Amino acid sequence: MLLFWGADRSLSGKQNMSSYFEGRYEKKYGKTTASIFAGMTPYSGFYASRAAVVNMDVGISKPITIGGFVSIPSKIEFVLNPELQNVYVNAIFTIR
Repeated sequence: MLLFWGADRSLSGKQNMSSYFEGRYEKKYGKTTASIFAGMTPYSGFYASRAAVVNMDVGISKPITIGGFVSIPSKIEFVLNPELQNVYVNAIFTIR
C-alpha cells in the first residue's frame, strides 16, 4: 500500500502532505493465514514528526466454525508503533 498524499491538516490549517508506505507478506497454512507487515513515513506529517517506522504487525487469521455450518472469519494481531512506543492487540471478528 502506498499513500502519498493525505487530506490532513496541521493545527494551523496548513496541508501536511503526509505520506505512508507499507509492505506486507502473507502465507497460507491450510485455513490459517499468517501475516507480517511494516509501515513507515518518509518525513514529518500526520504519522510522525520525522521519518520513522510507525507501524509493525504480526497476525494470524482463521475462520471459526460453529456447529459445522456457521463460519466466522477471525483475526488476531499484535501491533507495535515504535515511534510512539505503543503496543496494541487487536481481535477482529467479521459477520457477513
